Amino acid sequence: MVGAGALLVLGLFVSMPAPMVTALAWTFVLSLIADLFVTLFGEFGMPHASEVAARAAHHIREGKYRRHFWWGAVGVGHGLALALALLAMMGGQVILALMGLAALAAIVGLYMFEHAFVMAPQEIPNS
Repeated sequence: MVGAGALLVLGLFVSMPAPMVTALAWTFVLSLIADLFVTLFGEFGMPHASEVAARAAHHIREGKYRRHFWWGAVGVGHGLALALALLAMMGGQVILALMGLAALAAIVGLYMFEHAFVMAPQEIPNS
């Protein structure tokens, strides 16, 4: 997702053939959808290996890091990024400026998710 997005941002500064831009755009959109599914399934569909992991997941979904997860990862990183990417592809030709914004939104969302994913378990005493 971020690899295709970074290449699309690079397309703003370097000339790329139109078929390559189209392939990158579709790769970006499809990987965003797949990543959203995996993220939500991982949070809601799978049991956690330990009590500490379950408590950390609760902090991510409903606790201190809920804004990082819902607004950052799901809202900006997937929802806004997907909306901008689909808007950029509507006319049959990819609008690189909108696709670049979508890629930046995905990168921000990924950062927000990773921040919550790393910090939440560290705040839970495991003994």
